[in-house]
Amino acid sequence: MVFRFSAVPQGCIPVRSLIQWSLATTLLGLPLVTTPNVVIANPIEQPSISDTTKQLLKRGQRGSAVQSLQQKLKQVGAFNGPVTGFFGPQTEAAVRQFQRSQGLPVDGIVGPRTLNALNAATTSFQPFKQGATGERVREMQFRLLLLGHLNGSITNNFDNTTKQALMAFQRSRGIEPDGVVGRGTWTSLQNAISTAQIQTMQRRLQEAEFYTGAVDGRLTVSTQRAVQTAQEVYGVSAGDILRGSY
Repeated sequence: MVFRFSAVPQGCIPVRSLIQWSLATTLLGLPLVTTPNVVIANPIEQPSISDTTKQLLKRGQRGSAVQSLQQKLKQVGAFNGPVTGFFGPQTEAAVRQFQRSQGLPVDGIVGPRTLNALNAATTSFQPFKQGATGERVREMQFRLLLLGHLNGSITNNFDNTTKQALMAFQRSRGIEPDGVVGRGTWTSLQNAISTAQIQTMQRRLQEAEFYTGAVDGRLTVSTQRAVQTAQEVYGVSAGDILRGSY
């Protein structure tokens, strides 16, 4: 079928032309968009860039997105392989390790939640070393205590004893023992004790009436105090409290 359209004077569309155009677009299956003086057919919609970013990354895929993923996993200390742009078993294992450390569903697939957590984890990280103080030092000492590398109390001060404990941890993880907490060391410290392990410990401490806080998988000050109290009562190490050996 051939459609002929009459010439349209500037600024208006004759009724005959409008009917012809409407008939043509209807037969062709194209929706209409109208304005006061113009009738046009909608173009076929193309996926936006944001639509493509919603795709999942999983085993078997390859490309620049996978390459970027591998680089980020390296930054957080979860991936030690080469950046190839191929999502193989080693990359999947790294994704699972990262998901486990973040308390996310462990499926080895990079969806929006995993990607958001990975982006947050790879934002600017300020390394710290001997002489530092504060909350990060406290959490580091608590983790080193639970892992059996630190003997003594949590002081919130990064002293030489803490440095030696940190270097022992770094050696145990195959990290250069420089005594500095960089992004890789910090992530390895977090991965060494999973959120699920902390939650289990918190539940046990609740049952023993040492802990009254939330079972949130976070090594808070209240969790720290509960562990210390349990140690004093049972005469065991912090690692024993973590493992439930008391």
